Amino acid sequence: MICWKGGAPVNCVIEGLSAGGVSSIKTGSATCPTMKNTLLFVRALPPVIMLGTAGFAAGAAGDPDTSFGTGGGTVSSFSAGEDTAYALAVQSDGKIVVVGDASVDDFAILRLNGDGTPDTTFGGAGTGKKIIDFGHIEQARGVAIQTDGKIIVGGAGVPGGTSRDFAVVRCLSGGGLDPAFNGGSVVTTDIQGGNVFNDQVYAMAVQTDGKIILGGSSRTNIAMVRYMTDGTLDSGFGTGGKVFTAGSTATEQQINALAVMSDGRIVAAGQSRTGANTDVLVARFLSNGTPDPNFGTGGKTVSPVGAVNISDVGNAVAVLADGKVLVAGTSNGDLLILRYTSGGVLDTPFGGDGFGGKLAGYQNGTENGTGVVVQTDGSIILTGTTGFGGRDYFTAFRFSSAGVLDSTFGSGGGFAIGLTAGTDAAWTAKLQSDGKLLMAGVAGTGATRDFGVARFETTGPLTLPAWRLQYFGNSANSGSGSNASDPETDGTVNLLEYAFGTNPIVHGPPVRPSVQVSGGNLTSTFTAPSYVTGITYAAEWSTALTAGTWQSVADSGSGRVHTFSLPTAGKTKLYLRWRVSEP
Repeated sequence: MICWKGGAPVNCVIEGLSAGGVSSIKTGSATCPTMKNTLLFVRALPPVIMLGTAGFAAGAAGDPDTSFGTGGGTVSSFSAGEDTAYALAVQSDGKIVVVGDASVDDFAILRLNGDGTPDTTFGGAGTGKKIIDFGHIEQARGVAIQTDGKIIVGGAGVPGGTSRDFAVVRCLSGGGLDPAFNGGSVVTTDIQGGNVFNDQVYAMAVQTDGKIILGGSSRTNIAMVRYMTDGTLDSGFGTGGKVFTAGSTATEQQINALAVMSDGRIVAAGQSRTGANTDVLVARFLSNGTPDPNFGTGGKTVSPVGAVNISDVGNAVAVLADGKVLVAGTSNGDLLILRYTSGGVLDTPFGGDGFGGKLAGYQNGTENGTGVVVQTDGSIILTGTTGFGGRDYFTAFRFSSAGVLDSTFGSGGGFAIGLTAGTDAAWTAKLQSDGKLLMAGVAGTGATRDFGVARFETTGPLTLPAWRLQYFGNSANSGSGSNASDPETDGTVNLLEYAFGTNPIVHGPPVRPSVQVSGGNLTSTFTAPSYVTGITYAAEWSTALTAGTWQSVADSGSGRVHTFSLPTAGKTKLYLRWRVSEP
């Protein structure tokens, strides 16, 4: 309820009305106890969807976006051999740039229109494709779009010597090489010099100032390089533009993913192998390339997830607004998502299983996690590949910000999608500005596989019973999941948690729609979450807080926006209360 007695209005209480009666939200402490949810989500084999065929309710979260390509996906060939996409980026105009390797061992770049058709203005010959050959065995692993539309592609190659080096090139928006970047040619960097050791790039990131970071390995050690916007090495980074972390001869480490924080610090995820053990590696560096002493031990954390002699690998990374770090990868053939604190320690409440992460997959399947994206509401989508029945499929699972499986996404929390009748594997994922999920990788059969790109819906209605099932494991209006229940004792009952988009299993502050006094009116506004359905938002006003004095207020908002406004003229005090109900 909103109380006004002249001056600034005050939020006091909001009432929820359900079949169980009226209850109110109390203002109070916002201390946050340990999250509790141990939902197990290794499930039976999913119903596999083949793009371009029937069999799904189009438009729901996790469904293919049928406005893209053919039934939600597209396959593009560069050669008669195997062409694999490893990275993608979305331009401000909605066009999609995908990079990887052509079977002829060259950088391969594909640009698609927003509907999945080839962009015939890119690359020449009206194909939407471009091949860059600068020596021998080129492998593109990263792509970024500058604000001026130029395209940066990073990877590795053998530029005429006997060892592989880091490599980066910049193209004009039409696909031609940019003469302002290293004179219109590829820049290559030998990490240790002498043209002796193989340097491999697995990740690329571009800072807000346009500087380019490549990450990977040199021989058996972590390696990074940072370039200026013209392609020259950045002397202010590491030693002469290079960071090379020499470890024990018994330990092999590499970077598989990079992210740049808003303050310029660099977060890397990858793997650390000693003998038969491979563990997840996450590291943070200061903006000058030195290890961050406030992260992990000496700037690194190595996390064994499974038992001894199990392979645990980090393949993707995302930094949250509070500085926590998400790492996606694989553990012993299952999809893996981990969350670390800003200090580099596993965030054990995440996921509810006590180790700071979740494992996902299908019975008898073999999975590899290669992507992680975070939606605007904090939901986490873990993407990659699942294999069963002799074939591989694009796969994704969605979790709440607390690591709880979202059963409204796909089929019970995830999906398995076939782009072709062959073997399809996803290597990268991105969210478009409209929230839709893009995934790219390889699709096809045998040695003739091609770039595969698919797009999926991520929003859709979430009924109250489905919301209960997601958080409490039961869709019934009973027990801890009932409308009138407040299981985390924060003063907000479940019906209000659903209607106002808050988490029913995490102790949080009270629900407070915006309120202001302007132009002689007391106005309160709230935008309902996009997933909420079947809920009625209403408001009443009074000047006395006594029975029989409450009067209804018209909702002047539209769609998901609910706005209630009252004139203050002639009144010394005014009370406005919101009411939420379900049919």
